[in-house]
Amino acid sequence: MTRFSSYSLERVRVERKAIAAAGTIALALPFPPSTNNLFETAPNGSRIPTKRYREWREVARAEILRQRPRLAVGPVEVTITLEDRPGRHDADNLIKAVLDCLVEHGLIGGDHSAILRRVTAQWGEADGARVEITRLS
Repeated sequence: MTRFSSYSLERVRVERKAIAAAGTIALALPFPPSTNNLFETAPNGSRIPTKRYREWREVARAEILRQRPRLAVGPVEVTITLEDRPGRHDADNLIKAVLDCLVEHGLIGGDHSAILRRVTAQWGEADGARVEITRLS
């Protein structure tokens, strides 16, 4: 018997619509873990997601389902505004988890050069991470 969580897409048929050309999707996500903390080596030598990364992915998934964003078809530009927290953080180490999340949930078609044409990471006023996906014409 399969167990479903309360927000599982397996139980509900969801119609997803694309945004118009030059349209923008705005999305709030939790503050992402650093690339340095995404994977660990299993006893058999394979790389597996860390507990922290798995937990972040679940919270991010719930946020995406709650916000019900449209999806961007074709080339996009992504702007990630990260919460300006105390301490030293490398913005480039924080964008991988966000981009992988956008691809995993179908908000963008991929993070390769044919789809992801520009990525901007910046520090600013955000509660966690604010993501803006703009579909390019």
